Amino acid sequence: MSVRRAALINMTFSLGSSAMNIALVPLFLSVYGLRVYGALSLLTAVSQYFSILDLGLSSALVRHRVRVRSHGDPTYFYYRRLMVKYFLLVGLVVVGTAAVTALTWGTHLHLDGIPRLWLAVLGAGALTLLSLIGTFYNSALVAEIRFTYLNSFNLARNIGPQVASVLAYSKSNDLAVSLTAGALCSLVLLVVHVARLHKQELVISQVSSIPERREFFQFLKESLGFSAQTFFSVIMIPLLQTVVGVKFGSEANGLVEVARRLLFAFRRLIEAAFVPLFARANQLIELRDTQRLKRLAIESSLLSAILSIVYFVSLRVSTPWILSVWLGNAATAVRPITAVFLIWVTFTMPHIAVYQLLSTFHKGRVINTLAGAVSSGAVLFALLPVVHTVVQTLVVYASGTFLGAAITLLYSAMYFSALRDDGGMKGT
Repeated sequence: MSVRRAALINMTFSLGSSAMNIALVPLFLSVYGLRVYGALSLLTAVSQYFSILDLGLSSALVRHRVRVRSHGDPTYFYYRRLMVKYFLLVGLVVVGTAAVTALTWGTHLHLDGIPRLWLAVLGAGALTLLSLIGTFYNSALVAEIRFTYLNSFNLARNIGPQVASVLAYSKSNDLAVSLTAGALCSLVLLVVHVARLHKQELVISQVSSIPERREFFQFLKESLGFSAQTFFSVIMIPLLQTVVGVKFGSEANGLVEVARRLLFAFRRLIEAAFVPLFARANQLIELRDTQRLKRLAIESSLLSAILSIVYFVSLRVSTPWILSVWLGNAATAVRPITAVFLIWVTFTMPHIAVYQLLSTFHKGRVINTLAGAVSSGAVLFALLPVVHTVVQTLVVYASGTFLGAAITLLYSAMYFSALRDDGGMKGT
């Protein structure tokens, strides 16, 4: 499948997923109420911290899956089985510990009023763990640019548990039961997904070989190179929602979550177009086709910059109307948060393309990590006493994302302009 076709498929499915996510919010506010919805979003945000357990393994698996076709290297299947076992063992220990200590840390996030908080934490943690295990199996689909099937599964995994959760809450009025129902739905979807992949891979996976110790440590080194940038890219929103939860409580977090859903729904449409770049760039690197890699970098960077401008201008004009139609009277409280959130989200967009391309080599991942650390670290300044409102918190965070984007774009411009057609660097 070509990159353009994969991008089109990604955007089509992303449009459907975004439309469903937006359409569900009025239902969520009606069933949960703003306070409970804010607590739900904070619990799921906190559970995203478990993503650090990924250690960059899913991205490293994509690269190894590419080598199955290009070099006939079957060790990918050994690595994948090993990583799933590791994640199940360590993940269950971490989530279990978080559940046992929930009342201790939950008090600081104003979550201690949730009945059976330990069960709610288990449900939220299970949702995150199952999602991350799914990414290990999805590595095969990403590497082969099979985005129709990949997006079908991701759409079901995204919407299904949410619907199961809200239906369970409408019957039980219990957030712990709601999250448990969502986790069970996610488990069923993952089991079906894995069974289908195993059936498709049955022949080639049977010839899987155990790598030599040197190769195994090289795989771990490569994975750790991805881990830091993965962590900072995932943690940005959870960190923001944690700060908002600590300072302003569940209702404020509910407003932030509503704004996030709206703006990220449109952002994902653009981001989806660039997801295939990582697999395509790895293919060009394996082929040592530096000239086409440079052209890919220039074209995709220009496109992401143009789309970020289109995104900001169009939503700046249309957001007030969208909020009024979408939320009715509740739009008044969300509107000022959405206005600042729009600036922050826009700052994360010009470097969407180069982020994927820089992820293909070590120095690029270091730069992505640095940019993510700057952006995520900036929100900690919002804990200072001089920051009194949610809007001020978002302003602080928007400043950090601007610096992070500037770091990524500046380095990528210098790197790709100095890259020679033979793979070397000009001046060396």
